[in-house]
Amino acid sequence: MRGKLVVSVCLSFLLVLVGVISVFGAEAGGFLAVGPGGKVAGNGGAYVTSIEDATASYWNPAGLARLDSPELVTILGELHNGILETTGISVAAPTKFGVLGATWVRLGTESIPRTTDEDGYIVPTGEFFEAGESAMTLAFARALTDKLSVGAIFKNIIYNFDEKIGRGNGWDLGLRYDINDMFSVGLLGQHINTTVKWTSGTDTSISPKVRIGALAKVYKKRLTLAADVDMSSAQEREISWGVAYALGDNIVVRLSRDYNEYSRGIGFNAGNCEFSYDWIVREGIGYVGYFSTRYEF
Repeated sequence: MRGKLVVSVCLSFLLVLVGVISVFGAEAGGFLAVGPGGKVAGNGGAYVTSIEDATASYWNPAGLARLDSPELVTILGELHNGILETTGISVAAPTKFGVLGATWVRLGTESIPRTTDEDGYIVPTGEFFEAGESAMTLAFARALTDKLSVGAIFKNIIYNFDEKIGRGNGWDLGLRYDINDMFSVGLLGQHINTTVKWTSGTDTSISPKVRIGALAKVYKKRLTLAADVDMSSAQEREISWGVAYALGDNIVVRLSRDYNEYSRGIGFNAGNCEFSYDWIVREGIGYVGYFSTRYEF
């Protein structure tokens, strides 16, 4: 009976994803790519099965079902050598119906110079304006069996560039299946029916994505291997992977590869608190660093 339930849910989930991609996937658009928690950067963007804390309310809601106590996660980060900054917070709590979670995250800058055209020359006015993007998500996850979990995210996104503002809503659907206590697989549909409406009167559709992921915990579960594949492009599959190794009970080091660049990270556990710092140096972007904290109540 349980096996039939697992197969039925997985097949239904795949059919739903195929349907929404075919209906809503006509136009491309950007989306807030920098989310909460530095672990995603340290894992090279492989987050479908590797994220099991409160930030799963942003990345893959099915990961929330693994929580058995309330959590709070914060993030501070800088990109482009400090020109861009990101801040965020995630919370999650188990209930008798499932696990509820929420995330707020923002990426932006206040340092864009305002310019004017004088006789064909671009001249700075000495003023600066703000540009950024933010997202607020509400998530729910439930374990259908001791191996299978599903979840959904409703998100509200806001883009602003000087006086131009865009707002939109959308959905993510996630699934995770734990083969055993060492191996897991996951499936994620992102940006379902997500359209940004601008104050200028134009609309921008954000193309849906499908990602699959796998996770393995080996060598006495001290070594964690995670990998994701972005299935949205038929021409070229984007593969992200990360490796984490626990040095004892309190320290974790991470190495990963994404966008042909290596990232590194380190985490330190102190009781109910976890501190992480993950960083990468990318050509054309410069230094990117994230500091995150996680507290388990």
